[in-house]
Amino acid sequence: MTLPSKVPSPAASAGALLPDAQLRVQLHLYGGGIRIGPQHRRFQPWVHVLVGGERLRFTQTAGAMATNNGFAYLAGVGADYMLGPRFFWRFSGDYLGTREFGANQENYEFGTGVGFSF
Repeated sequence: MTLPSKVPSPAASAGALLPDAQLRVQLHLYGGGIRIGPQHRRFQPWVHVLVGGERLRFTQTAGAMATNNGFAYLAGVGADYMLGPRFFWRFSGDYLGTREFGANQENYEFGTGVGFSF
């Protein structure tokens, strides 16, 4: 059992320029939780649950920024395939939910990539 966390990073931040208006939107997620799965094997499947918050920044007009803070949660499954003692290939899928402006939003994210353990 490990205690993972997720903080703002390029993968967790989204910025978009809306057409014809110079309006900008940024979403930053942060949180922590628990990850359960066997370790010290070549193939390591796992599940995790993280709870935290999100900060949404957006322009209401071409110059003024507004912000909103909300609740965020993430639940997912994945697997790490050990490439060596410190490097691994990760496959993961997550369900991401946020609550802002009095409404729930639901999304899914899938990813893969190489990781380094230290």
